[in-house]
Amino acid sequence: MFDLKNKIGGKIFSDISFNTKLYTDSGRSSFRLFIKNHKKCKYLIPNFICSEILTLIKSEKINYQMYEIKNDGKINEYLIKNKYKKFDVIYIVNYFGSYQKFSKKLYKYLDDKIIIEDNTFLLNFTNKRK
Repeated sequence: MFDLKNKIGGKIFSDISFNTKLYTDSGRSSFRLFIKNHKKCKYLIPNFICSEILTLIKSEKINYQMYEIKNDGKINEYLIKNKYKKFDVIYIVNYFGSYQKFSKKLYKYLDDKIIIEDNTFLLNFTNKRK
């Protein structure tokens, strides 16, 4: 478990299952907290991701696969549903101000998965996945 004696502030990490909210200094720190508590999960990571996230995943020895992002920055839903069968967590990035829109079929497919949504480059974010 993460040592809460250290000062943390900035971005928020929230684990709804434990009704816990922690503030960290960056999205990377929030992700680090998450993976330290979900090490046994299998992760699906986009093939277009910052090197810091990949370095973190590798340093924590996380089991992961990379999924394809199309040239327009959108998720290749067909591959998610048909190629990648065994994963617990999917990391989604809203690239360059574009919100990732999912089909109803993909929503159903991801229903039992943990979704991490990275809004680093999304302007005017509002939670549209309620």
